[in-house]
Amino acid sequence: MTKEKEVAVVQNATPSVVGPASDEVSYVRPSTDVYETGEAYVIIVDMPGVAKDSIHVRLEKDLLMIKGATDMVPRDRTGLLFTEIRKAGYARSFNLGEGIDRNSIEGRYENGVLTIKLHKKEEMRPKEISIR
Repeated sequence: MTKEKEVAVVQNATPSVVGPASDEVSYVRPSTDVYETGEAYVIIVDMPGVAKDSIHVRLEKDLLMIKGATDMVPRDRTGLLFTEIRKAGYARSFNLGEGIDRNSIEGRYENGVLTIKLHKKEEMRPKEISIR
């Protein structure tokens, strides 16, 4: 990353304590990679078992928030004697620096992996200087 640290991880998602038969969601911080290209910062988030329509990515001022939940709890609990399977979720937040173009953030979800592309503002992109 650049010296300005355009993308900084905020430690905010701690697993909640949930009882064994609860319908509450327990959030954990997903494994994440962040890398930089000349044009953008790219965030890759592992979110296995999460349906695309249950992923929520929200931008509030300089905070990019990512949440997604699985729905792996058995629907029919008739005869249930013991369970450790509960609704699980992922939550992660990132502070965005001034060099990010807020209007061109893109997201894609495929095979349990969320990819978010944070395009740099034009003035932050590297430029080739021609020599005469």
